[in-house]
Amino acid sequence: MGKGKGGYSYLAVKDGVEYVLKQIHHEPCSYYQFGDKIQSEINDYRRLSDIGIRIPKMIEVDVQNERVLKEYIEGDTIYDLVCRVNNCLTKSINSLQYI
Repeated sequence: MGKGKGGYSYLAVKDGVEYVLKQIHHEPCSYYQFGDKIQSEINDYRRLSDIGIRIPKMIEVDVQNERVLKEYIEGDTIYDLVCRVNNCLTKSINSLQYI
């Protein structure tokens, strides 16, 4: 499905149900410093969930193998949505320059 600064996400299917399996990686990231990535994943999930942000459910965490199983929700990612909004804003700003 994709690669982020902290891991790779894969679409997994079991008994006809789709899930996201995230495998933490330890590749260098020049713009971000990590501590314990798997614990950060758990903490970030709790923090977002506790303040009411709707995110895919975290179903299971394998701390030893640094894997997270999450609910799969079909549709655009937050990254896609932000890019779309940003692109619309850029187009709007550019059109204002010609008025």
